[in-house]
Amino acid sequence: MKLFTMMVLLLLAFSSQSYAIARAQFLGMQAMINVTNPSMGDLDPDAIELYRAMNVPIQDSFLGPGKAIVIGNKLLNLTCVSRRDKGFECSFLIQRSPQTTIDSSRGFIRFVSSGVEAEEVFRKFNLSGGSFKYTSIDQRLTISAEPNQFVLQYQE
Repeated sequence: MKLFTMMVLLLLAFSSQSYAIARAQFLGMQAMINVTNPSMGDLDPDAIELYRAMNVPIQDSFLGPGKAIVIGNKLLNLTCVSRRDKGFECSFLIQRSPQTTIDSSRGFIRFVSSGVEAEEVFRKFNLSGGSFKYTSIDQRLTISAEPNQFVLQYQE
């Protein structure tokens, strides 16, 4: 619950600065990708789609109900919240590790998981046709979940 609260606070801090549908912040040894409303008050179909795709229990927070998926030893945290009247927002916190590429000079982030870990993540998404595929409207963020591999990639 402490991790979920921290992610919600980070999401709130960055969301007010975000005007793109998917936007990354490079934070040294980690990176954060925010999927937010393109303009305050509008519903973002990207964030709604991600929230609905997460097959995990809803947790309460001061921003509203939210869902979280944690991969590995907090290598990747996916958090989506329903901010009551402000719509849905999602945030992905990625830690630098052998499974990640974080390159701020190219605006590039990639996280890859395979084996048992990928299988666990795969089960945390509502699936269509045996896999989960997602691409943000602005084409910057892609997520692919299959039984043997999970890939999250962001490119500015």
